[in-house]
Amino acid sequence: MGPARAERVSAERGDPGGEFARRLIESLRAGFGERLVSVVLFGSHARGEAKPESDFDIFLVVRGLPDSPLDRIGEVRRPLAGRFREPIGFIAKTPEEVLAGLPSLYLDLALDGRALYDTGFFRERQAILRRLIEEAGLRRVVRDGEYHWEWETPPRRGWRLDWDGYRAL
Repeated sequence: MGPARAERVSAERGDPGGEFARRLIESLRAGFGERLVSVVLFGSHARGEAKPESDFDIFLVVRGLPDSPLDRIGEVRRPLAGRFREPIGFIAKTPEEVLAGLPSLYLDLALDGRALYDTGFFRERQAILRRLIEEAGLRRVVRDGEYHWEWETPPRRGWRLDWDGYRAL
């Protein structure tokens, strides 16, 4: 069975990133081809809170990325070299790395990550994470201008939150 048919999520007028998103996807598709799994806009642009100086926060999922951080940065930036004036911040993971852990960043991606391009991988993870957030009774709050996660009812003992679910210990 071949790779999943990728869906380009249109960046329509009024969408965060509009023309930027179109150019970004074209560049990344040209650079990574079938290795590109997901491109997700997150942060202030995805939430509609961007200021003129805000960068575009992009979460990439790409098959076969180098293990070396410097090699990875170079590989991710190469297809974009000289094509963008906008400041772009990247987090790039392989599908295996995404599934290996569950940092709080993924909870943020579940709430306001906007898939600009996806083979279905991100949307599946996003649905799972939204369910886990609800099951665990977590909510994101803003305190002193920063986003934080807190429990609606804190667990009495320890807890575990991973891709298999939420469990109070």
